[in-house]
Amino acid sequence: MTDATANAGALSQLQAHYIQHIQRKRLYSAIMLTIFVLLMVSGFMLADARNAGGFWAGLHQIFDFPAEVLTEAGEKLANLPGLMVKFPIGFCFILKWLTGTHSLSSLLKKMQRVIQKATFRALSIYRRIL
Repeated sequence: MTDATANAGALSQLQAHYIQHIQRKRLYSAIMLTIFVLLMVSGFMLADARNAGGFWAGLHQIFDFPAEVLTEAGEKLANLPGLMVKFPIGFCFILKWLTGTHSLSSLLKKMQRVIQKATFRALSIYRRIL
């Protein structure tokens, strides 16, 4: 075992360097945050100056397009099973993209795990009820 009192000088020096490092890191983070905020504010001001209708005046309409897309998708949701049958390869590619898999076999394994987990949860809930 080493004696902590014998290395007290080295330990205090290490602690001082660590505190300096943390302070420097916080300073750099504050500088970067300030630069980021300045760039964002100047970008918004430039967008407002170049936009004929005014950037700030139209900012409340930013979610109108996504709302329109989601409304249209909801209206056409009933057609989804037919499209899955008509275009199975495209549906597999969409599933692969959504799940982050790279092959059909890994997609099927991931789907099997999800089904097993859902079945296990359903059975555990069913057992609790009984």
